Amino acid sequence: MDAELGELIRLSPLFGGASAEVAERLLAASRIQSYAKGAAVFHQGDPAMAIGLVVSGWMKLFRMSAGGNEAVVRMFSAGESFGEAVALRGTSYPASGGAVTDCRVLWIN
Repeated sequence: MDAELGELIRLSPLFGGASAEVAERLLAASRIQSYAKGAAVFHQGDPAMAIGLVVSGWMKLFRMSAGGNEAVVRMFSAGESFGEAVALRGTSYPASGGAVTDCRVLWIN
């Protein structure tokens, strides 16, 4: 297990207090994806297949208005997770996600 990622999992609000064994299992079912600043992480309506945990950088959740304006719903930084409810229900993302800076996301299947 990558000790840094295991520690990030154990310190995250979602998995806070998880044992090293649980963190190792989560990592075994995970993959890391890198995104360049400005890149789409996911789009509104995409199926949510995994829970995301920001490893580094910043990302945002946003919606586009009918007039084409972006409304930021929330910002996430290292250690914060997103997509829990929709991934566990097997539904679609209600908003889009984008990289505000270069970032890495750990996708937990």
